[in-house]
Order: sequence, then C-alpha cells, then structure tokens
Amino acid sequence: MDLENVAGNTNNTSNICNNSSVTMVVDSFATLLYAINEIDGIERIRFISPHPKDFTDDVTPHPKDFTDDVIEAIKDCDKVCKLIHLPLQSGSTNVLNKMNRKYTKEQYLNLAYKIKQKIPEVRFSTDIIVGFPGETDEDFED
Repeated sequence: MDLENVAGNTNNTSNICNNSSVTMVVDSFATLLYAINEIDGIERIRFISPHPKDFTDDVTPHPKDFTDDVIEAIKDCDKVCKLIHLPLQSGSTNVLNKMNRKYTKEQYLNLAYKIKQKIPEVRFSTDIIVGFPGETDEDFED
C-alpha cells in the first residue's frame, strides 16, 4: 500500500492511500486507522498519546474528544489494539482548572463510559500528576 503523506497534517491535507484493493482519502484519524488496518502484513496497530487535533469535534473540548468516528474505527478495525490512552492528569476538576485544562473530571468519566459502551473489551491507560502546586488534600482525594 502506498501511503502518501500519511504522517502529515491530516487537518490541512487530504492524503491518498492506494493499494490494488483499496483507495481511500485519509482526511481524519479514523480514516487513517481504517486505511492502515487494510495493509497486508500489519498484524497490530497501537497508538498512544495522539495529538488532540485528531479527536476534536464541535461538541466537546480536547484530547478527551474522541469523536464517534474514531471510537467506531477502534471498534471496527480488528488490528487496532483495544487500549486507549486518556491523559487525565488529575481527578480533580479544580486542579485541572489550575492546570489550564479545558475539560473536567466529569467529561473524562463520561467519555470513558461512552467508549466502554461501544467497545466493552477496551482497556484504558492514563497520566496523572500528583502534588500539583496548590493541590489540596481534598483535591488529591477527588
């Protein structure tokens, strides 16, 4: 399969994947997953810490914005590992606010629930920062 500029910026460029059996415009992270899933010889696809731009939509705010098409691609593509990295960074909305994160603990929990509903066998990994300046014991327990 010829992947022309696949690693390029899929936000600004439509990339073409050609193969004798597949021709696909790669214009989003979801279509990239579908395209790579069709490559003979690739047995497993795993990604960690994807760029937030690949998961944004107009409804929710940031890396936590796995759009439905990305969730469906992860579910549909048999070669994509059912492991999703959600870099929460804190379980306290107060601390997330101090970190200038544009999401809440509740948004992350809702996203995890949504993904788990569509992909029951999914597993999650994350990054959590403890001891952030100004974090209280209550924030830590949250």
